[in-house]
Amino acid sequence: MALGAVLLAVKRLGLGPRDPNLGVSVDRCDLATDALMGLLGATLGSGRVALQPDPGPVVFRFRAGGRVLELSETSETAATVATMPGIIAPAFATRGLQALEGRGVFEA
Repeated sequence: MALGAVLLAVKRLGLGPRDPNLGVSVDRCDLATDALMGLLGATLGSGRVALQPDPGPVVFRFRAGGRVLELSETSETAATVATMPGIIAPAFATRGLQALEGRGVFEA
């Protein structure tokens, strides 16, 4: 799930996964957090990965400059595959105020 979230985030935000301007917060401290740190080449100490524990579905909040992309786990995330040009990743519910390409990215 973390891999799919990172793939969607870098595509929509237009950054590489190891770009120092890309950060993420996640509401779990589990394998998803470990995967995020490995994929982003970041640690909790770097400030690029943050934990914000919250019950409920897994939520990834990617940030780059003033832009934020929030990806939430849905009941279909593990089973549904969304195809975007050049990538295949799990389907996530997205949230945003100002959409980029129609959904999910907003100005903070």
